Amino acid sequence: MNSNEVGTAAETPKEPPRNRCQFSMRVLFLFPVAIALPFAATYLLDSAAWGVFVLFVELVAGAVYRPTRPLAIPALLLLVLVVLFLPAISAPRGPARDAQCRNNMKQIMLALLNYHDTYQCFPPAYVADDEGQPMHSWRVLILPFCEQQPLYDQYRFDEPWDGPNNSQLAGKIAYFTFRCPSQPNANRVNTNYLLITGDGTAWADGRAPILDEFTDGPANTIILVEIADSDIPWLEPRDMTLEQAMLGINPGLRICISSWHPARGNNERQESANVAFADGSVTNLKNDFPLAELRKLLTHQGGEKVAPPE
Repeated sequence: MNSNEVGTAAETPKEPPRNRCQFSMRVLFLFPVAIALPFAATYLLDSAAWGVFVLFVELVAGAVYRPTRPLAIPALLLLVLVVLFLPAISAPRGPARDAQCRNNMKQIMLALLNYHDTYQCFPPAYVADDEGQPMHSWRVLILPFCEQQPLYDQYRFDEPWDGPNNSQLAGKIAYFTFRCPSQPNANRVNTNYLLITGDGTAWADGRAPILDEFTDGPANTIILVEIADSDIPWLEPRDMTLEQAMLGINPGLRICISSWHPARGNNERQESANVAFADGSVTNLKNDFPLAELRKLLTHQGGEKVAPPE
């Protein structure tokens, strides 16, 4: 080594040792995002299990990504907190969603009653084609009374509900117009609210009933019910028959009066469902509501004495 090389080596400063706890701005930005994601997953998917799963994935990813390894211990502590607190965060949403579901039904009933005031009758359950086949649903007919006039204007009555134009409108409906907020993994084009139709009901044979025909009294006649896991698009002219409604409340069958409103302390079991009366009122029926009393409430001209639901 010559003298010049010795001088150069002496003048070269040594690189200071890195602090193992020093993080880049990217890592410091990702940490609060990682904290927020589990809570967001819990809120959007309505399950604390999803929040725990997201945080577990973050822990694995953090262990693989070297710059974030020093954050593993704080993240593990956060996992414990998430497991403890996420169920408490998600639990109170059940009653709030039940209340929102009732409000949805009240808004639909208000639309039906405003339709009645305008046309002196309720809308028919469906509009039929020349051969008598259901072509359009009552849910389409009340769109102008649900603050959905622009959507109604786009609907074509010269083609069926699932025609090339109308089928494109299914996803444009305001999300909770015909959807219960308690329905998990909701397909936004399916409805949770159905009329009671068929023989013995006000909506028999495609009729457009009037309030004066409800001789049992509008306040004593159920006309709108909720259904869990519906496979009925809101545009489809299909509802619930009296026979299906008479299966009871939450019997575990496909088309019946049912809901996703959990019993207190039991997110897996539903204990009631909401129903609406012809006067616009909405109430909640428990699973053990007597079938004999239910039939009295589902018919509008039975002449029976009806005990109001508790």
